[in-house]
Amino acid sequence: MDGEFSRAVWIGEERAAGCKCRRKQAHLKGDPRLQCLVACCLLLFLVLALPVLYLLGQSAIMCKEHRRDQILNERTPAYEKLQGNPSSSSANQSADIKPKAHLQGIKTTNNHTLTYSKKTYHILQWRPEYRHEMNCTNGLLNITKDGYYFVYSQVSFRAPSNNNGKTKPYCDQQVLQLSDAYPEPITVLEGRITLEEKEKWKKTIYVGGFTFLRQNASLMVSVTRPELVEYSGTAATYFGAFLI
Repeated sequence: MDGEFSRAVWIGEERAAGCKCRRKQAHLKGDPRLQCLVACCLLLFLVLALPVLYLLGQSAIMCKEHRRDQILNERTPAYEKLQGNPSSSSANQSADIKPKAHLQGIKTTNNHTLTYSKKTYHILQWRPEYRHEMNCTNGLLNITKDGYYFVYSQVSFRAPSNNNGKTKPYCDQQVLQLSDAYPEPITVLEGRITLEEKEKWKKTIYVGGFTFLRQNASLMVSVTRPELVEYSGTAATYFGAFLI
């Protein structure tokens, strides 16, 4: 009798606990604030997980590409490795085919002049230091291709041996363009210096700039006092142009 009573009490307590648990679960399911909190937690987890997954994926891709490059490098023949990058080689070849020239001034016994409209130009003479697709004849630098060129010239002057202060007070340098399209030389660049009255002096005129030149045109350098031009050394008097 006592055993049956105890069993009945235990069954009753178990049923009561089960009902209480179900009521608690129902209460939790029906709480909107709790549901919102759970949803926010899940969303936060996804937001934090996505960058990690992205980084892992990128790392795997980089490792795969690195491994592929290693395999290709191992399979590349030795002669292809020595040839280098074809694209950079092509770019260097493209730069080399552009016309260019650098000329060094030389002293000559003859006085080279050109006369247009009763005006005489004293033309300096040059020795090619470097040139590509450009020729220099009788002081004239010939243009072989249309385009914009950077043209430059430097002429150094020194006092004459018998300087008595009675010479012209200035000296001019001009870079001129000769073309069939113009009846006379066209001034491209020009510069001037004031001469000194003292016994010894040395001055330099440098000019440089961009200009458009046509094929078959020519450039020349003219000075008003050719007897004062200094030719010693490679940096005293020079002339050049290159296609840009």
